[in-house]
Amino acid sequence: MWPLLTVDLPADPAAREANQAILAACDEALRPRHCESRVSAQLAPIRVRWSAADRAEIDDFDGRRWRHQTLAFSEADASVERWRAVGLLVAAIGSEAAGRDAAESQPSTSAPRASAERARVELDLNALAMLGPGASRSAWRGGALVSAGVRARSSPLGFRLALNASRGGTNDAAVSATWLSAAAGPYAAVDLGRGARFSLGLDAGWEWLIATVSESTAASDTRGYLSVRPWAAGAFQVSSWLGLLAGVEVPLTPGHAIRLDGREVGQNPPLGLLALVGFEIRPLR
Repeated sequence: MWPLLTVDLPADPAAREANQAILAACDEALRPRHCESRVSAQLAPIRVRWSAADRAEIDDFDGRRWRHQTLAFSEADASVERWRAVGLLVAAIGSEAAGRDAAESQPSTSAPRASAERARVELDLNALAMLGPGASRSAWRGGALVSAGVRARSSPLGFRLALNASRGGTNDAAVSATWLSAAAGPYAAVDLGRGARFSLGLDAGWEWLIATVSESTAASDTRGYLSVRPWAAGAFQVSSWLGLLAGVEVPLTPGHAIRLDGREVGQNPPLGLLALVGFEIRPLR
């Protein structure tokens, strides 16, 4: 059923003929909606009063404030034409209000859809420096780690791929050790509020350790093995897409002695500890 347009018309019996003509003209212009007189304590959105025989005062409420219009007629205008003009103006006001209400209640179709598509996944990119104990008690190793993780924005769980490379000394000053690793695994990222985030994950992959003599391209000892790498990090967001991150990674390896020419020059520890610091980039926020 189409909604009614209620109009507050004069209750004076002398205005009955004018009221009927106003409603008839309003009905004709507003079809399929229907105009109805409301002469009760309940306030109608449109009010019509005659300040004189040739002057009609029309007030309407637009949802925020009352607006006022005056229709003035000449002596040559017949009474029926005056009433009809008032009815047509009431219908025009009612149509304008209906269009405004429809626009305000109609949900936006493009912006929310684009927002939902944009927010469907979140991409977490990390560019980090690494530092930790190396192949001997007196030697440290340093390097870099880059990772890319993807997860549904509605879930804290995601999956990431990480690549890292580090280099350090051994017990022999002429021999250096290089670690290269590619790993992937699940992770969880929890926003703590105020731009803070805590992440926790477990990567598994393959690592190579290459021992070389300084200033020589000959690899004296190369080993490949499975490495499991639990990690944890905290990040603080400094802009809509950039955060500062600090954390730790604990490489778990089979562990083995690093040998050169039959001599043991270092030890690949079965349990490592690497400090991480750098940037977290969130391009899809």
